[in-house]
Amino acid sequence: MASKNHYDSLAPFYDTVIGKNNSSKKFLLNTAKKYLKRDSKILELGCGTAENLSIFTKKYKLTGIDISEGMLKIARKKIPQGKFIQADIADFNLKEKFDLIFCVYDTVNHLKDFKAWTSLFRCVKNHLNKDGIFIFDFNTLYKLNILSQSDIYPEFPGEDTLLLNVRKVTKNLFNWEINYFKQVSGAKYELIKSVIPESGYATDKILNEVKKHFSLINISNESFKKVTKNSLRVFCTVKLK
Repeated sequence: MASKNHYDSLAPFYDTVIGKNNSSKKFLLNTAKKYLKRDSKILELGCGTAENLSIFTKKYKLTGIDISEGMLKIARKKIPQGKFIQADIADFNLKEKFDLIFCVYDTVNHLKDFKAWTSLFRCVKNHLNKDGIFIFDFNTLYKLNILSQSDIYPEFPGEDTLLLNVRKVTKNLFNWEINYFKQVSGAKYELIKSVIPESGYATDKILNEVKKHFSLINISNESFKKVTKNSLRVFCTVKLK
């Protein structure tokens, strides 16, 4: 994973640029309505600023794990009644079980190698209730290769400017190079730089590993349709075997 400082530097503008993904929120809410009861326990892995967890505040008991204390400071303000823990999402033991565990926004890709992916799946398995479900998504290797061959991608949140470049390091490792120009006053900007590594693997390899630990409930692409070799993102909903 990237260093804690790299994630901390993203925290102040994370919600503005990255954190508000309405399609993921809608998918999570629809799944929660289908499987969960009031007061169910929910855990998010790589919760960031808790933007996703915030949609569950009225009915459920919420816990979030993240490596970045900067992200967690925002999360605690956003959901004062939630429990937030600074920890590695691939190596944690909370000594309790949950009805829903989720890990979205390609957070699992932030793990440095496939061994860490497998470790995350094992941790999830150990923390799920008997009837609990696990939802996660990942950027496909196909998508990461496309991004690494693309030009620098600009975004313009408000008066700020974000420049994003994805650079291929090895067959399975890609660096997301982020340059965020935050307006201080007038024509004066502060530059915030961060490098976030992502690992990617063949979709079949990932799903075969998932099936060792869970039973598949549903799998879909970024449009919530059938997964193909050209899918950019894969959503998985699974349960204990």
